[in-house]
Amino acid sequence: MAIPLNKTATASYPRILGIRYDPAAFTLPDSTRAAWDWEANAEALQVINAAGGTVRRINGATAELSGLPQLLASTDKQFVQQHLQNQLQGVVISLPDHAEISPALNLTLRTESAFPVEWTVWFDLGVHSRLTTKLTLDLAGEVQQSNCLIGGALADESNLTLITDTQSHQATRSLLLGDFVSARDANLDWSLWPQTKGQLLGDLNVTLAGTGSRATLNLARYGYQDDWVGIRGQIKHLGQHTFSRINMRGVLYENSRVNFTSIGQIDHGASDADADQESRLMTVEPHAKGSVNPVLVIDENDVRAGHAASVGQYDEDALYYLQSRGLPMATAKQILIDNFMEPIWRLRNGEVG
Repeated sequence: MAIPLNKTATASYPRILGIRYDPAAFTLPDSTRAAWDWEANAEALQVINAAGGTVRRINGATAELSGLPQLLASTDKQFVQQHLQNQLQGVVISLPDHAEISPALNLTLRTESAFPVEWTVWFDLGVHSRLTTKLTLDLAGEVQQSNCLIGGALADESNLTLITDTQSHQATRSLLLGDFVSARDANLDWSLWPQTKGQLLGDLNVTLAGTGSRATLNLARYGYQDDWVGIRGQIKHLGQHTFSRINMRGVLYENSRVNFTSIGQIDHGASDADADQESRLMTVEPHAKGSVNPVLVIDENDVRAGHAASVGQYDEDALYYLQSRGLPMATAKQILIDNFMEPIWRLRNGEVG
């Protein structure tokens, strides 16, 4: 059962995320009645099993998940705390040391239920292991609310390339949580395409705990009709010589509202850290509204850090140029939109085959 929220916790959510929203809208009722299933490509499963790894379904257990009990005890992220105290349902992907998996794992979690659903997708990568995963979360039924936590522990010199798609067939309230911890020289390359309709609140976190660890967080979102989207991405540098990039882009149509907050945090002692972030929104129609909030929190002198942010329409001069070459306005606008999103879309189309 869900843990009731007290007044202190509820009041603190908007301050933590930096995005104004109604916490009650994302408090999940009982999710144990939702029927769901998962599938993956057989070729990748065979290679993982042959290497001594596993891809398995979980129902309720937390002790078997590497790093999860420690996260439950130490995290100050209250939505994650609430999620981990519920009965866990989802999939765990585990790799032993020195397991380099090819081809990519194509993993889909799907529900056609009308009941709320709550998923956990957890990665446990051993030393010098390597995995590329295309993760699809498909709310195929009349689901009115969903929560998902995607996270894991990356051991020394491990590498995870993760592409995440979320989709729904009708308007829903979705809470998307991320929590990864990377050890020495580990690398996380995470690209997200959250396209669920309705309300979406995202809180995505990566901790670079080990020396030389790296993380890239890319996110693309299209807003339509009355979509409301608030997403925060944070990469925290604890180890020395760490590297991070955050790149968020969105295109807004109709009455949509999209809010991005990106945070690069460099703690004391994380010398020679390199953090950079970019958040950009394009409003295609006049009633759409968006905001970006770039944040750098730095408690160390020997670092490199920067950010860029923008909210605006397409370039009128570029639109005129394309029309002057004989293109209809709709086609010219679409070219400008595609060009705006291309830095992120090319990652999606090129990483997993």
